[in-house]
Amino acid sequence: MPAASNDKIKLLSNEIRQIIAHKPSWFLRNGMSLFAIIILCLVVATYFVSYPDMITVKAKLLIVSTGEPATTPYPQQLNCYAETYINKSHVHKIKAGQKVLLKLPLYNGKDDEIVEGRLDTVSNVLSDSGYRATIIFSKKFTEKENRQMQNLHALSVQGQVITESVKLSTRLLNQFRAGRNNH
Repeated sequence: MPAASNDKIKLLSNEIRQIIAHKPSWFLRNGMSLFAIIILCLVVATYFVSYPDMITVKAKLLIVSTGEPATTPYPQQLNCYAETYINKSHVHKIKAGQKVLLKLPLYNGKDDEIVEGRLDTVSNVLSDSGYRATIIFSKKFTEKENRQMQNLHALSVQGQVITESVKLSTRLLNQFRAGRNNH
């Protein structure tokens, strides 16, 4: 028995007694709780944070008066609309009146101008390209800061239809569910 007590005495050497006697800092004692509280706050914040759900589309810019593809450089003012096709997997999210942002390339090729419009009509008839939709613009186009716009001959532009505002928590849960269903 005395051998076992000798081992205990050796384990409690001066260095070990100092470590045991030293109280760890507040951060080391409560670090896990603090970390859990921060994570919980971030999870709760995802419920309150929302941002728009967008569908990317390609559109063709057309002149309003003739319905023909625009064939001249931007004049001082030009009244246009755009035509696009919505993929059948996204058509359930699309409604007339939704905001659309189109990116128009400028002549110099360096900058793009973002133009806001609204979905005017969405066809109920499915074609090979999808459901036809028209986009109208709230203002007439003008040259911006004396920069020449690109030639509009059947100009194809990228755009985004803003369908709805979705909470971040809903978006994350939907992605998690979709990921689980794919595996």
